[in-house]
Amino acid sequence: MENQTFYKQFAIVNGIAGMMVLGIYFIPKLSQHLVLGIFTMIFFALFVLASFILGKKSAASENKNDFTRLIISLIFAKFGLCILAVVAFDKIMVPTDNLYLIPFFALYLLYSFFEFKVLSLLGYQK
Repeated sequence: MENQTFYKQFAIVNGIAGMMVLGIYFIPKLSQHLVLGIFTMIFFALFVLASFILGKKSAASENKNDFTRLIISLIFAKFGLCILAVVAFDKIMVPTDNLYLIPFFALYLLYSFFEFKVLSLLGYQK
């Protein structure tokens, strides 16, 4: 995957995520979780960007096991960081309901799908 293609698609995904986060503001029960949506969007955008940069380097590596190890590490890192983020938000902000999980996991799915697509394309490069 070329850098220019990635950044164009990355901008589109971030635009979709931005519209999702702004849409949260118009749903009364979710509007109180707007700040979490913004931070979630920034976190996942940075994670996908780092995944692309690291994936590009490891795909070009002589040792093809580097790419596989990176994928496994990214899966566990994202999973762990997401659990940590949800628990920390729950303990720090003490929300009255669990509706904050809706925008969090909606963004998680959007960015995970894009990350999977990008890393799959990088894995097929020679």
